[in-house]
Amino acid sequence: MNMQLDMGVAVAPASEIVRNRRGTCVAYSVLLASLLRASGIPSQLVMGTVYISGCWGGHAWVEFWTGDRWQPIDSALPGPGDCDAARLACMRSSLKNGMGPHMGSLLQLYSNVAISIAEFDGEGHSTRVPVSAKPFQIDGNTYRSPWLGVEITKPASFRFAKMDAVYPDSTILEILGPTGAVVRLRQEGMHRNSTAEAACKSCLRELKLDGPETRQRVAERDAIVSATLRKAGLAFVDRTDVWVLTAEGESAAKLLTEIGASLKINR
Repeated sequence: MNMQLDMGVAVAPASEIVRNRRGTCVAYSVLLASLLRASGIPSQLVMGTVYISGCWGGHAWVEFWTGDRWQPIDSALPGPGDCDAARLACMRSSLKNGMGPHMGSLLQLYSNVAISIAEFDGEGHSTRVPVSAKPFQIDGNTYRSPWLGVEITKPASFRFAKMDAVYPDSTILEILGPTGAVVRLRQEGMHRNSTAEAACKSCLRELKLDGPETRQRVAERDAIVSATLRKAGLAFVDRTDVWVLTAEGESAAKLLTEIGASLKINR
């Protein structure tokens, strides 16, 4: 089933969610828990915090009983496997009595907790994060984010902008030109059951990029490109992420090709 993120639908019954197919992570989790129970699998809702796109924020996911333990699963945030340590559980409930009894305590907790990352594991090794670590560096015309593993170079007459967006804004950065051209790099999540090609095409369609499609290599990966006279974009998959680079303005396709050639993903 396809669901659409809607921050205006915080809590709703599963019957409404399955009809409208939209809501927050709570709605995703309520629907998943209901489907599991309808299949005879015990489930419970988990609420806590998750690290995504540069910040910690409130989140909800599901645990289901496998016969010997509770197994976490997240239907709102895609990932390569089970829920990982980027989620901190604060409350578990069957929701038999609704969410009311829990919300006051959760809100009080959220408003009084500060979280910092000291170390993380991945790809078989650990990375320590110094207290003074910065999320990115600008070296002349080149932007580098060691934590995202991203590097991109702008034309000399352009400038970097919007480098501090956080969820739900998926923008990594903008590159602004002197005559109004705008280049944006986004990092989107890929749904677990989606193919790479379908995920790329979906991201391009959502940005109203409906020009002729071509293929090219970008950041040593196969990308789908869609371009018109004043708007162009490309998308490619790296693991469970869809990277989307767009250009708007005069000679958009040429600008996309130029900046796309400098893009590197090192993870």
